[in-house]
Amino acid sequence: MQIKSIIISYSNTKPKEFIFSETNNLISSNGKNTRGKTSLIRFLIWGLGFNVALTNHFKPMYSETLITLKKSPILSINRKGNKIVLTFVDKKHQFILPNDENQVHKLVFPEIPSKILPQLLGFIYFDQDGGYKAWNRNTVTQRLGNDRSYKISIESLLAILGKIDYESYFNMQSSLEKVKKETTSFTNLLDSLHLSQLNSSDLRNSVQKNILDLNDDISKKELELSQIKEKRSIYSSSLRDQKNFNRLLKKLSIKIKNGKNIIDVTNENIIQDKHLNTRLTEFEKYYRYQENTLSRELSVLKEKRDVLIATSPNNEDVSTLFTSENNFKRLTNLLSVSGISLEDTKAATATISIASRDNKIQFLNKIKNTSAYSGIWNIIVSLSSKVGLSSSINHRNNRLLATKVSESGARRSLTVIVYRLGILKYLHDVYNAQLPLIFDSPASSEMDTDNLDILLTMITTQFSNFQIFIATNQETEISFSKKIIILNGVVDTKNQ
Repeated sequence: MQIKSIIISYSNTKPKEFIFSETNNLISSNGKNTRGKTSLIRFLIWGLGFNVALTNHFKPMYSETLITLKKSPILSINRKGNKIVLTFVDKKHQFILPNDENQVHKLVFPEIPSKILPQLLGFIYFDQDGGYKAWNRNTVTQRLGNDRSYKISIESLLAILGKIDYESYFNMQSSLEKVKKETTSFTNLLDSLHLSQLNSSDLRNSVQKNILDLNDDISKKELELSQIKEKRSIYSSSLRDQKNFNRLLKKLSIKIKNGKNIIDVTNENIIQDKHLNTRLTEFEKYYRYQENTLSRELSVLKEKRDVLIATSPNNEDVSTLFTSENNFKRLTNLLSVSGISLEDTKAATATISIASRDNKIQFLNKIKNTSAYSGIWNIIVSLSSKVGLSSSINHRNNRLLATKVSESGARRSLTVIVYRLGILKYLHDVYNAQLPLIFDSPASSEMDTDNLDILLTMITTQFSNFQIFIATNQETEISFSKKIIILNGVVDTKNQ
């Protein structure tokens, strides 16, 4: 499938057509931002039936696209609001989005297994900064719409490719987690009952000491948290100052005279320390992570303390707090004579944890034995060698199931890109699927000119049989078959 052209209509404006090359397309606005590059990219994705949000200038209810295709049984795809019509040689199919999204994509991308379709956008579309950093498995990759967040789940993808029953594994894990949570709650209830029934002096002293110790731990954590918050606020403030400066620069429309030329001062042509921005961003993320971790630890400590205080022998019997029929007291009496002990519930919780761990190990071993696991990684290693990542991505250590990408800055962006492109190339090779490859502003993600040229060289050479769309203002020496210049939005565009 190749995209021949797109006609964009909005409200009462005159429709505008963009015609694309079969190979690679550069979408630029000659160094000026907010001119319509992202709008065109989003209309392309939206017009193909994905439930993504359009840019702020456009509302879906007033938007319409007509995409014509080549090398596809579908002649055209016409989307207007939430209605989409697929036109074939001898018939038409109409659908309502987002409910029918999967049915639409079964027809648009017939080679791709239907179970992979919900993840497909994560491999063909890279959305500015967020899309170049997101790899965490089974988490949001790109928030592109109010009702739809596209995710990558490497385990489920490998299971589908290897014909392994992922749903049974997932359902088993969910059930075990539910039972473990319920058993833990039951353990806490027994623990509270146990403490409330003991009144010895030693117990009271022990409980009070535990409360004091927890209070000390809470105070230390609160102090540490306040320090972390202060550090994060410094980096957050610096990032806000930088964003405010860029917004002000755009608002003031400053111009400078260079010889006989009048030049607009923009974010693209002022000299900024990109490495400083990278460091600020990474430090802010680090301290935000520390803040969230400490906050969770504090919540756990406070919950433990509150349980001890509530069940302390010095307190009034909890059962006397109820004036109606005392079902709480009846419950505690039943538990007292049931013969169920804390040891029983803790042993049950341990058994559930072991079952969950064993279930996961068995599943991971199965997917590691699939040809997809090694095949995708081999492609990733090959792509990594083209962008200077061979030192961290190699055949010795398959990191396809890594929870997170450890690299930072431009190396992180390049790593995430080759991971996801490795999967895309594997899908192409296995299913002979003709898929588009779309990048929106790769240079906005801590990517300097050298790294961008390395990336674009890799894409245009290693994916020469793909139809490629690159939206960027960054200067590059890479030659493109088609260059689309957008100067005044998607309704005032010159093709060349």
